[in-house]
Amino acid sequence: MSSFDGYSYEVAISSGGVDYWGHTTDPSPDVTCCFARHGAFSAEQELLGTAFHEAGHAVVARLAGIPAVPVEIIAGPTCETCGAVRWAGRNVAVPLDAGSAYDTLTALAAGVQARLLWCEQLGPVAASRRWAVEIGGFGDQVLAREVCAATAGLPGVGWRELDYGPPGLQPQPWNWGHQQQRARQALVSAWAYVEKLACRVAGDTHVSVKDVTAILA
Repeated sequence: MSSFDGYSYEVAISSGGVDYWGHTTDPSPDVTCCFARHGAFSAEQELLGTAFHEAGHAVVARLAGIPAVPVEIIAGPTCETCGAVRWAGRNVAVPLDAGSAYDTLTALAAGVQARLLWCEQLGPVAASRRWAVEIGGFGDQVLAREVCAATAGLPGVGWRELDYGPPGLQPQPWNWGHQQQRARQALVSAWAYVEKLACRVAGDTHVSVKDVTAILA
């Protein structure tokens, strides 16, 4: 279900026995099956799109000076109803305190933005596909909320919980829309590296920290 709060939609959905919640920039379509179905990707596109998601994290983190880590993707369970395959990815053992909280949020936002940029190369992005791509980044939103919660407890910092409202003219570091904008700008400027790493990840499914460092050098 979704509810509009003036800028984003809060979504709660269950897929594969796992409950997800977060915010999307498009309303939820009529969910009759797993959310992967609404992306309308082929099996090959789902794999490559996941690789771009993970490459986006890695590139933006590297631009922020956060040490490289291995990158991998793994096949998740196939939906018993529609047969959709949802790949899962991770930047292995990413330490959330390796960089500043500000840059860490940008790196977390970069996964969805990288996949959306890749989708835009395929053609116009339907609202249902954008929604499905953003749902795939709900795990990143969980981590972003944890970063904000940890930062809020630091004396003299004054951060609040992750803000899903409009960025405004003077966006705050904990605003998720602002972090998505920062991530997108960084990805556009380094897109050749994103493509190179994504293609490598899609082919090998696991790229060592040595190879990630070499690709992004």
